Amino acid sequence: MFTVNKFQRISCKHVELAIALLIVLFSVTIFCGCKTKSRTVYIIDDFYSDEEKSHGEIVKDIVCCGVSRSKYLVQCFNIDLGERDSVVQLNETLKKILETTDADSLINMSFGQKDCNKETYMLIEMLQEKRVVIVAAAGNDGENRCDFPAGYSLNNIFAVGAVKTNGQIAEYSNCGDDVDVYVCVADDNESLGGTSEACARMTNMLLLSDCEFSPQDIEGLIKKCGIRRIKNNGTYIYIRTEKDEK
Repeated sequence: MFTVNKFQRISCKHVELAIALLIVLFSVTIFCGCKTKSRTVYIIDDFYSDEEKSHGEIVKDIVCCGVSRSKYLVQCFNIDLGERDSVVQLNETLKKILETTDADSLINMSFGQKDCNKETYMLIEMLQEKRVVIVAAAGNDGENRCDFPAGYSLNNIFAVGAVKTNGQIAEYSNCGDDVDVYVCVADDNESLGGTSEACARMTNMLLLSDCEFSPQDIEGLIKKCGIRRIKNNGTYIYIRTEKDEK
């Protein structure tokens, strides 16, 4: 007849406790993994150039500066901004993103197009429904309007203008009511310059703030970034200077 002694009963209890502990640890690991899932950042730009570095590569460097690669998955899409069919290329890219993206994603567009496009508008509107934020350059014509897609009146678009280090809106920067935020750009010729750089720097600040992307609360996102709001000749400018960053 088989009998179980006291030592064997204690050992069985220890095994059961060990198994239960492993199950708990495994569940916590899965839960934490879900909580820290990488968010996707898309950079749409011109990545091909005869120069040492393309416009898109410089933009990517600015966007990704200091950003944790474990928190954000960066995907780049090339469009030839010098071609007539650049709008077609943009729309095809937006369709690809729309098919694959999760909510709480961000798209950087450090460029602008002079004419609006109905299909582009509709695609960005659908991205808005998926809670995808778009950061777009206002344009470098010094006019009281925005290039597109920054000029579309949609809640998920940050239209980004440029301000000089002295706090004045740059002469080249488009401005007006459609511009959501102005970001400081160096007054030298060594950087990318223009609202393209301002746009990339805005995206970088959003990523470094590690805040939730919410198309319904652009003002709230700006505040979460810690960007100072100053009034200059009746215009509100949002700016983070080197002094602020230190």
